[in-house]
Amino acid sequence: MSEGKLKAAVLGLNEHGRLLLETASNLEHFEITAVADKDGSLAEKVAAQYKCAGYDDYRQLISVMDSGLRGDDKRNSEDRENDNKNRNDIGCLLVAAGMHTCDEYVRMAMKKKINVLKLAPVARNFEEAAELVRLAEEQDVKFAIGNPQRFAQSYLALRQFLQEGKIEQVFLITAFCNAGDRKHPAWQTDPKLAGGGVLLHNCYQIIDQIILNFSVPEQIYSLNTNAAGDRQQRLYLTEDTA
Repeated sequence: MSEGKLKAAVLGLNEHGRLLLETASNLEHFEITAVADKDGSLAEKVAAQYKCAGYDDYRQLISVMDSGLRGDDKRNSEDRENDNKNRNDIGCLLVAAGMHTCDEYVRMAMKKKINVLKLAPVARNFEEAAELVRLAEEQDVKFAIGNPQRFAQSYLALRQFLQEGKIEQVFLITAFCNAGDRKHPAWQTDPKLAGGGVLLHNCYQIIDQIILNFSVPEQIYSLNTNAAGDRQQRLYLTEDTA
């Protein structure tokens, strides 16, 4: 039954997008109405699996969400007013695609009063993130950032350990992230597309944990270096806006 569920669409079917789709479809709060990816065959395959519409055009997806979730234009003004008062019925867009492929469509969704959940990182730089927050406030829609790693068992255990007060005062936090044992998408070699490198795309979860458990630091100092052996590798993990 779809009654009372929030209609949602997933934009971007990379590994994280498929996991997000699987999670949302298993929750009783969501009804997945559509999926979209630049890879048309992948979108078609996933759409068939979840019995929903599939698109390889992000613009078309947003247009369909708008018409499908608001209903046709023949409804009277009272019905439309009720829809505006209860925007949870409008639905939401779950975004897993890289921001360089969908920034225009995320803004388009907000302007059509569609709530947006974006997997981390939120944007390519601070200015872009601030603009998205401003637009969401202006359009009176929800714009949230999803970080599934918050619920990893190791992070949950750390949070519980700290909440139990077993450590009175923290003087130094040292965090490491190994990003060299996995395949990274080619677009991360372009600073304009990626916005940042290992800090933004691979260390978000660690930084999020530090802020979640210890609050925002008063001062931040950064020392960056890239010891890659060849020039192409140095371009690959472009640093960094985080």
